[in-house]
Order: sequence, then C-alpha cells, then structure tokens
Amino acid sequence: MMDRSAYDSDKFEDVVAITNKKEKEYNWVTSNPKGYKIWFDEINEPYLQLSSEPQRRALYEDNRNIFGSIEDVPRALERSSLQRVIQILKRHRDVYFCRAKKESLKPTSAIITTICAEIAKDKTPTSDIFSLLQTIADEIEIYDSHRILEEEAFYKRYAGKKIIEKRSGVWMIVNPVNPYDNLADSWNEQPEKAKAFFEWVIQIKRDYVETVNLDDTNFVAILENNFGKKNVRSVINEDAYKLSASKEILNTPKPWRN
Repeated sequence: MMDRSAYDSDKFEDVVAITNKKEKEYNWVTSNPKGYKIWFDEINEPYLQLSSEPQRRALYEDNRNIFGSIEDVPRALERSSLQRVIQILKRHRDVYFCRAKKESLKPTSAIITTICAEIAKDKTPTSDIFSLLQTIADEIEIYDSHRILEEEAFYKRYAGKKIIEKRSGVWMIVNPVNPYDNLADSWNEQPEKAKAFFEWVIQIKRDYVETVNLDDTNFVAILENNFGKKNVRSVINEDAYKLSASKEILNTPKPWRN
C-alpha cells in the first residue's frame, strides 16, 4: 500500500485522467505533467544556480549575433549537473539496451528522472557532473539488494531507503506528484525489467564511474568512443579537463556488454 500522506497536495491538484491503450484494451490512467515539472524544477534549482553564470556567459559568447547581452540568454538554455547526469543516463540506456537487443526491457525516462531527482534532493548540490553521476549510481545500486534480501532485512540494513521499494514482492517507484501512480508497475508485470535495470546500473559504473581515475584525455576519449564526440562535448566542460589531441581508444568498455 502506497503512503499518500507524505505528498504535497499542491503539486498533484492538477492530476488529469487520460486513456491508455494496453494491448487491445483501453483504460484510464492519471497524469500530472505540470506538477511534475514544478517538483523537478524545485530540486534542480540549487544545482542550476551553481553553474548558471558561466553557462550564460558561454552561451552569450557563442551566440553574440543572437543575444545583445548575457541577460538576454534564456534560462531555458541552461543545464544543471543534475540535468546532464540524466542526459548521460538516458543516452547510455539507449545504447546499452539497443546493442543488447533488449529494448523492450529498458527503463522509462520517467523512472530515470524520478530516481535521479529523488536522490539529488537529499544531497549537497554540486556542479561536478561525474561526482553526481557516481553518487546516483552508488545509491541506485543499494536498491539492487531488494533482489537478494528479504524485505525486513533490507529495511533494517538500509533504513530510510524508499525511493525504490519492494513490499510483499511488489516493486514500487511512486510518482512524486501522483501517489496513485506506480512507475514500476511494468516491473511487476515483467520481473525481468527490474533485473535488467539493476544490471544496467552496474554496467554504468563499470563503463564510466570506475574510469574517473584515468587521465583526462583517456577518460574523455572513452566517453566519446561510446557516445560520440558531439554528445560528450555537449555535456562536459572542456575547460575542466586537460585534453591533448583526440585519440582512438581501441579497447574501450562497451555499454552493451553482458
């Protein structure tokens, strides 16, 4: 049973009912995109503030023909470390599950965004993308213990860990602005989805978190070999890394390997 008492009613007062087609049948589900955006923006704001000024300056310098001053740069163009981490995870998910030919098992964007934001909410904001990625990956990995520990043992060892729950064998990731919506419903219908999710998180750590001790050039090259140079350069600050000429890494960790 979901505990709905802890949810801010102001954020789910705009819940609307929409139709959802499942196989050949239609049923009613609820959705609250407006409330979800408000919820996410509140968590994201302190992360955004840490990198706002340098981002706005860089956007202005690169687009002087568009913006008359730094103040003219729209806030919507800025991206926080939290948003960048979510971008990285979504891209890694797409590559991993596509190459593994398991696209039907990949986690939804709603699951990834919700888990990342819930974890970030209780952490000290940082502008360091990869330290935040490591924090989030480490935290998610804790929940993998649900697969091997009895319910009572899990909550005794990991008191307060309730972002991903498993109660009486039922997986639950509660929509933060709609407590009647369990984002992990499909995990209960297809248990292999939960297994695939945690295996993917472990692969993220192997591919990226555990490579942070490499020198800057090799670290960025590994990212570029797996994601493509354009994608990587769009989410990292090149000035933060001491990069020599780009080089091909032939023996890179593959995000799709089993």
